[in-house]
Amino acid sequence: MGTVRGMAAPPTVDRLRTYAMEHVAYEVAALVDQVQRLAAVRDDVLANALLESSLTHIRVLDDFFRYEAERLPPACMDCGYQSPNPTNDDVTARHYLATWDVTDPEHRVLTSGLRKRLNAQLPHLALRRTGNEPWSIGPLAIRTCKIVLAFVGQLRAADADRAAWFDKATLRAVELTRPGPALTAVNTLVASTTSFSSAPTVSRFLPQPPTR
Repeated sequence: MGTVRGMAAPPTVDRLRTYAMEHVAYEVAALVDQVQRLAAVRDDVLANALLESSLTHIRVLDDFFRYEAERLPPACMDCGYQSPNPTNDDVTARHYLATWDVTDPEHRVLTSGLRKRLNAQLPHLALRRTGNEPWSIGPLAIRTCKIVLAFVGQLRAADADRAAWFDKATLRAVELTRPGPALTAVNTLVASTTSFSSAPTVSRFLPQPPTR
């Protein structure tokens, strides 16, 4: 069955499997790789690109895990989740796990304030941009990975076969949540974009106290 004008067809099980194994896995892997590279790079152009790309992956994954009235996904054929908004074809965590609590602040990467700031800084050339304020990109990446693991843990308890679709994402998310060189490199990483004007710029990397 095709789509009706203005309506998105519900995702099939095969499409949900592909989305998890390829697209979600890519977002997590790209975030983990890029934030680690950002911690080591000293080239301003590359650092800007890595910071903005990392923030974009965080925003995409935050969209996946959060539930907002204006961004409801269509119905899933077999997961028991039905949305009143059939025009949006976003796939979210609720397509895989209908009991995922999208109202739980612990299931959201970004606060409302950070989402507004990120939306102004990245996809829009908005007047509400806040300037060269630094981002706690390391802690945000770590929080994202912890939410990935929390989601997969809940999904595994409900449907182990479906949880296996996220094995690639889980493997990469673990890198930023367990003690090791990757976690050490990004644990306190704070970065801001470097201006290309002649004006003084904020340092890209600011020292932060170690987390307990």
